[in-house]
Amino acid sequence: MSAITPQAEWNQKIQEFSLHASLHNKHSPNQAAMKALWAQSFLQPLRQSKSAEDETVKQEDATIGAFSTSAEEQFIVCIRGFPDHNVLQFLGRQLHIDPHVLLSHLPYPLSFEIRPLPTAPNPVIQVNLISLGFYHPEELTHPKQRTIDAKTKSYNRGLFENNNWGYQQCRHVNQHGCRFFSVEQRISLIICREYGKLWSAIILNDSGIEHSESPWYQGNRFPPRFLPLKEFGNLPLVPAYLPDNVAATKTIIQRRPDPCLSRVHNCTPMSSEEMQLCLQDPIMLATDLFKTSALSWRQFFAFFHHIKNECTQQENRTEIADQLRRDKEVLDRAYRYFEDVICLLDHRYALNQPICSSSVEREQVDKILCQVRDDFKLLQAESAKLREQCTDSIGIEMNMISIRNAKKSIEQTERVRLLTFMAYLFIPLSFVASIFGMNVSQLQDPSPPIKIFFAVACPITLACALLPIWREVLAYILAARDQVRHILRGDAQMPLF
Repeated sequence: MSAITPQAEWNQKIQEFSLHASLHNKHSPNQAAMKALWAQSFLQPLRQSKSAEDETVKQEDATIGAFSTSAEEQFIVCIRGFPDHNVLQFLGRQLHIDPHVLLSHLPYPLSFEIRPLPTAPNPVIQVNLISLGFYHPEELTHPKQRTIDAKTKSYNRGLFENNNWGYQQCRHVNQHGCRFFSVEQRISLIICREYGKLWSAIILNDSGIEHSESPWYQGNRFPPRFLPLKEFGNLPLVPAYLPDNVAATKTIIQRRPDPCLSRVHNCTPMSSEEMQLCLQDPIMLATDLFKTSALSWRQFFAFFHHIKNECTQQENRTEIADQLRRDKEVLDRAYRYFEDVICLLDHRYALNQPICSSSVEREQVDKILCQVRDDFKLLQAESAKLREQCTDSIGIEMNMISIRNAKKSIEQTERVRLLTFMAYLFIPLSFVASIFGMNVSQLQDPSPPIKIFFAVACPITLACALLPIWREVLAYILAARDQVRHILRGDAQMPLF
């Protein structure tokens, strides 16, 4: 696919990417040129071109489609979905990017992520987003979170093994009851080239082509949908599931998780002032992505305030505690992410990226960054509050489970005590019956009468029945003995019975 150059076509196509405005500069279009790079441009062998003279393959002068890495142009490469291995290889070689920088965006299975330090910032600006999805009202399911986690790992592993470029990726899929679920995704911004005031970048966005085997699909006849991203207002907890052929609903109900595209349709885009600042300082592009991220998390927290009350009204305490534990894991990841964003904004100059030339423009950038930082401080405080509430709720539910188990143990103890007391009665009878049933010559002829059995069995059974309360019986006998002595002496104070 060739680069998109006409302004009208670009404004139409830009909505398909993770940006909200083109960085087109009318006065110097060459310096602000942006090219959209798709994996379909690389179906042929990469970095190869045939010479007109000898038809030999030249590796050094090769370009692909209309994509050029000339130092005179400023460009942004946008790759949506799982990136093609060959594309990453080409970009790494052409733009001299270390492989681990590009590969850090991929959701590797069985791996853990190292968080950056203020003195050692991550060269990749990572933006985490979350989307709220819901099932069709006729197909409300409640799949186990373990099943969803296993399917997520299998799905991501399939993307790696089959190189399914262009299809959407997901970091985590979280179930919230039987109606709603959330999908966590990531955008990675890599500043790959700096020539004075010019800069170029690569954007890797998890949102991509819809896949029928995505982890949130449970074999439904009606595929799940996702709530739109809104800056303010209300969203229904029981959303209407409208057909796809209704044009008006295409901007209301989404088929795939894509907060950036949803913000294009429903929220405020970048202002002209921010666009001009973005031409000089790439942190402004990251700031716009951070705004989208903040809106998505703000919407999720608003949803979570309502859904947690519904969760605690269930009868199964074990399921409630398990749901709260999973929700706390989401909040823990969000808290760490907010902390990293605040650290990045506080130490942005450690990235050594281009900045605006004039002091007035730098002050404008700092003002916008302070506003974004305040948003994330608010989100961090809200996530901390929700984490604390989840922790307290988990403690309450665990205490309720312990109390319930203790009551069951007491009931079982009473049953065991009753069975034990019955054993004291039946075991002696069985013992005596077995004695009299033995083939003993002295008891065969003449046979003993039945009264002998009761004469032997009853005292033994009574003695065994009194064994559990022998202390009380002994105390009663001693008290009776003392009372008899007092009666015989003539100084009894109370009757014996």
